Amino acid sequence: YDPAKQTWQYIQDVLLSDKTRKGITGFYQLGDSIYVNSDFGVSLFLRSRFEFRETYSKFGSFPSSIRVNSLTIAGGRIWVATSSGVASADLKNLNLSAPTAWTTATVADGLPSSRANALAYFNGTIYVGTDAGLARLGQSSWQLVAALGARQITRLALIGSRLYVAGTTEVYSVGIDGGVTSVGPNLLATINDIANDGSGNVVLGVDKNGLAFLRGSAWSFKFPNGPASNLFISLKVDTAGVLWAASGINDRG
Repeated sequence: YDPAKQTWQYIQDVLLSDKTRKGITGFYQLGDSIYVNSDFGVSLFLRSRFEFRETYSKFGSFPSSIRVNSLTIAGGRIWVATSSGVASADLKNLNLSAPTAWTTATVADGLPSSRANALAYFNGTIYVGTDAGLARLGQSSWQLVAALGARQITRLALIGSRLYVAGTTEVYSVGIDGGVTSVGPNLLATINDIANDGSGNVVLGVDKNGLAFLRGSAWSFKFPNGPASNLFISLKVDTAGVLWAASGINDRG
């Protein structure tokens, strides 16, 4: 999207590929490179050339064309969270397409679950959110952050000097001292994402509930200025030329 021109350019390589599953799960930018996480691995897109250069779809002993849920780059290494565990490789390696370039970690290496959902580099180490808790990389193995127990962790975000951790309906923050604090009350809907609002404040994307901003000790919700559903019962243009649309409050219109 070009904000100045308010125009879109479409990149259809993934759409037109022969992959069975084509979902895109996230992006990571490093200079001119955009790392595109997907249902079948990681693809490297070069902005200056507006083209894909290569795809990494086999990480060590993990199955081929595995879903990558999150990616981060730290300490000269590229890290990926997958549905089979965490994999990493030296960023300077010229052949990241080779499975042998990647080192993998599973529950055998200390992960609370091999289903890894989110990654973040915080306070000098890598953190990973899994289906059974939050873990950090120690000197020789992964260590569970005991204060969060076996909660499913879906998203991680660095905001200010703290690491924010999203569970299914709750948010926590981890300080540099390792202390864990609950953030705001639990929500009534699933958290889809967590981010910095640009001013150092927490903003959540909440399923069917728009955006949630933390205001004091409570969440304040904002909704897109549009219909509540993609399905419409009726459309009508009035005498002033205004379009009225009747939709429903659920997924069925």
